[in-house]
Amino acid sequence: MLAGITLAERAAQRAAPQVERLLVNRNDGWPLTLPFSVLNDRHPGEGPLAGVLAGLAHASEQGFTHLATFSCDAPFFPHDCVERLMAALTDSSAEACFARSGDVMHWTFALLRAGCAPALEAAFANGLRSLHGTREIVPAVEAIFPPSGEAPGGDAFFNINTPKDMALAGRWLARGQARPPGRRRP
Repeated sequence: MLAGITLAERAAQRAAPQVERLLVNRNDGWPLTLPFSVLNDRHPGEGPLAGVLAGLAHASEQGFTHLATFSCDAPFFPHDCVERLMAALTDSSAEACFARSGDVMHWTFALLRAGCAPALEAAFANGLRSLHGTREIVPAVEAIFPPSGEAPGGDAFFNINTPKDMALAGRWLARGQARPPGRRRP
C-alpha cells in the first residue's frame, strides 16, 4: 500500500489511459481486486519473460499489433510512456523498444510488436527468462526519458523495492507532487 492504494492499482490507473486495453499480469494465485482483467502466466514463477509471452499471445489472439508492459513497483512512470516508446519503435525497424532513463535501462517498461512472439518463445524454451536478454533475440531500440518532476528525485521510473523506498514515495506523495492519472492517449 502506498498512501492507501496498492502499487498494482496505482500502476494500473497510470497505465490504463495509455493503452486501448489493460490486462494485469500475475504469476501466482494471489487474488487481485482491480477493475481490470487479470492475465495469468502460462509458465508461473518462470520470470518476467513468461508474463510478456502471455501478453503477446493474448495480444495476437485479440488482433492487437503491439504489447506495452509496465511494472507495478515503479508507480510514477510517465503519463506518456507508451507514446514515447511507440515513437521510438515507429522510427525504426526494431521489434521491441525499452525505456532508458540516464544510464539505467528499465526493461519492464517496453513496447513489443506482437510478431516477435515466436522468437521470444523459442528463446524461453532455451532458458531465457529475463527481459534484458530479449535485446539479444529481437532487434530493439531505446526510448530516452529525461528526469521528471513527477517522481521522487526526478526519477520517472523510481522503483519501490524496500520499506525505505516506500517511505520516500509516501513522503513525496504527501507533499502533493504527484499529478493524477493522465488522460487517454490516442
